[in-house]
Amino acid sequence: MRDRLCNLQKLFGVLINMKYVSNHATKGSSISPVVRWFRILFLIGIWLFIACLLIQVFLAGMAVFISPSWWAMHIMFAHIIGFLALILLAVVFLGRFQQKVLASAGMIVFLVLMQGITIHLSHIPNLSLTAAFHPVNALLLFWVATSTAWKTSKTWRIITSQTSAVQDQAHST
Repeated sequence: MRDRLCNLQKLFGVLINMKYVSNHATKGSSISPVVRWFRILFLIGIWLFIACLLIQVFLAGMAVFISPSWWAMHIMFAHIIGFLALILLAVVFLGRFQQKVLASAGMIVFLVLMQGITIHLSHIPNLSLTAAFHPVNALLLFWVATSTAWKTSKTWRIITSQTSAVQDQAHST
C-alpha cells in the first residue's frame, strides 16, 4: 500500500511541480525542457484521444440501440476527434519524437480521415459498401492509438524516474 501511495505521490508531484521538473530533471540530459513539455503533452493527449474513441463507440451504440437521435452527437464528436488527431501530430513534431512515433501519429490522422471518407462515400449509389469499413477502420484507429500510447509511455517512465531522482537529491541536500 505504501508503494502505491509513493507512486501516486510521484505522479502528482510530476503534474503539480511541472516547472520544477522541466527546469531540473533535464540536467545531464540532452532533452530540453520545452521538448520534455511537448512529450508530456503528447502522452496526456494520446490517452485522451483513446478515451475519446471509446466515447465515440459509446455514442454509436446509443444511436444503434437506444435512439437514432444520438447520431448527431456521434457526428459532432467525430470533428473533435479529428481536431485532436491534428493537434497530436503537431505535438509530435514539437516533441521531437522518433520517426516511429511520427509515423504512428501520421497514421492516426490518416485513419481519422478514412473514417470520414468511408461514411461520405457510402452516400454515393454504387459505393454504399464503404460504410462497412467504417467500424473496421475504427478498430484499426483504436489499435494504432493504443499501441502508440504504450510505446510512448516508456518516455513517461523515464521522465518520472528522472524526476524522482532529482527530487530525492533535492530532499537530501
